[in-house]
Amino acid sequence: VSWYAFDSTKNPITTDYMEMLKIQKPFKSESVNRLDYAWWGGIKSGTETHKQFLTIAEGNAELAPGNYELSITWDDAVRVYVDGNLLIDEWNPSKYVFDESPNKKISLNISAGMHNFRVEHVELGGFATLSLKLKRK
Repeated sequence: VSWYAFDSTKNPITTDYMEMLKIQKPFKSESVNRLDYAWWGGIKSGTETHKQFLTIAEGNAELAPGNYELSITWDDAVRVYVDGNLLIDEWNPSKYVFDESPNKKISLNISAGMHNFRVEHVELGGFATLSLKLKRK
C-alpha cells in the first residue's frame, strides 16, 4: 500500500493522477495482508500530516474456484480492479454525504488460480476509511 500527497491543483478526482504517480514518490508505503484503515485528520508521516491523499493498494491472491462477495467501504472516492478489470467505480464523492463512509458489495465468479486486486482511493479531508473484504459464498 502506498500513499501520495496532493493539493487542490492536483486532485486525483479531476486530474490524470496516473501521470502524477510516474513522477511523485509516495510519502508512505507499507506491506500488509489486509486492507482495513480508518483515519481522522489525515495520515502522519514524520512531522507532516497529509490531509489529502491518494491510496494505491495492489496485491495478488491464489483463490479456489467459486462464488465470492467483494465488499469495499470508503470515504471519499474509490475504484476497485480485479485482474485489470474495473469492477467498482465510485470516483464521484459528491454523490455521498460528507464523511458518510459508503459500502458496496458485488458478487464475483472466480476461476482457480492467481488473481490481482487493485484499489485506488482518494481522501479529500476529514474522516477517511478504506476497507476491502473478500469472502467465499
